[in-house]
Amino acid sequence: MAADDGRLTIYISSTFSDLADYRRATHDVLRKMGHDVRAMEDYIAQDERPVDYCVRDVKTCDLYVGIFAWRYGYVPRQDNPEQKSVTQMEFEAAREHGIPCLVFMLADDSPWPPSQMDAKTGDGEAGKKIDAFRGRLGEDYMASFFANPEQLASQVGVAVATHSQQRLAVQRATVDPEVALPTELADTRRLGFGTTLLPDIAERIASMLETAESARLGEVDLGEGDVWWSTRLLLLAALIDDYTEIEQLLILGVDKELIGLATPSAVRRSLAAVHPSVSEAYEASARSVTTEVGSQAVQAVVSQFSIELGQLAESEESIKELVSPARVKNWLGAELINDDVARDGQPLGPSVYRQILLRRSGLVPVTNSYRLEAVVDRHRLANDIALGVLATAT
Repeated sequence: MAADDGRLTIYISSTFSDLADYRRATHDVLRKMGHDVRAMEDYIAQDERPVDYCVRDVKTCDLYVGIFAWRYGYVPRQDNPEQKSVTQMEFEAAREHGIPCLVFMLADDSPWPPSQMDAKTGDGEAGKKIDAFRGRLGEDYMASFFANPEQLASQVGVAVATHSQQRLAVQRATVDPEVALPTELADTRRLGFGTTLLPDIAERIASMLETAESARLGEVDLGEGDVWWSTRLLLLAALIDDYTEIEQLLILGVDKELIGLATPSAVRRSLAAVHPSVSEAYEASARSVTTEVGSQAVQAVVSQFSIELGQLAESEESIKELVSPARVKNWLGAELINDDVARDGQPLGPSVYRQILLRRSGLVPVTNSYRLEAVVDRHRLANDIALGVLATAT
């Protein structure tokens, strides 16, 4: 595990045959930085590596570095009902055990041999599995994109050095009384959606686009579970996904009780499975808007969506479901993140801040007696604490 001087035990995860040169460049730069590196080369230099050893080593590391191109990778046949690749298993093991993850993906426009692309070879369901996996990584992490081994090595070196310094700063801040910790939680800016009416949804998003208002979160207040329709939540998620930079939907219940966080695309995807005809109506509406942009496009899509809904074989009234916390959890499953820090009366101090910084998500909800208090940007908090450490050192 991590040494007091900042040295880390780092696990490198990727497919092998297509990324051998990239792994070597990453391995070399991390070793030169003095870190202990774990990788498949420690077992056998091929994709069919022993799953148990890989997952075990991921769990004991301080940091996970994932490198992804266009192959999904080896899928073990035994004890693998969901047919996941070893590479995906390694990533999920890191997440489940709270290991910080750094994600690096081959840029979409970078030249790549067709023989190393599942979409060309037919492997991984003809590329569908790696596309879905890369999409999930892009939603959950601020990935870096590389084009060659040298660029990747440079990106990894900088990212790991930043992570190491932040970690040391946080460790010092949680034990050094001279370090001034923040006296209040910095809440992440969010845009509230409290109504299921089509004009209100369109107006709220259009207004944000017109005023260049920035928000990382969209807040959906379910209230008693009798406010939101599932069909309208699908529309909201699709509009946010297509037209805004909002990263997560923050879903709340009665008295601001935290239900969880989910990406707009995850909500959209889950509800499209519940209401395929409504999803098709939205897609048709979006395709019909060819000249308008920005806020005008949003208004036009919602207007056309109302028309498309009226042409469905079944009325919206008959197919919609009231959105309750229980239904949200059922629809979203593992896509709903509820990894909050429960402050519950604890004073702001080293214990609370340490809990926030150890969470895997970039945006961390903090609750007090189940009620949302703030959503904290974990990376910003780490930087603020690191600056506090530097201030005491000068």
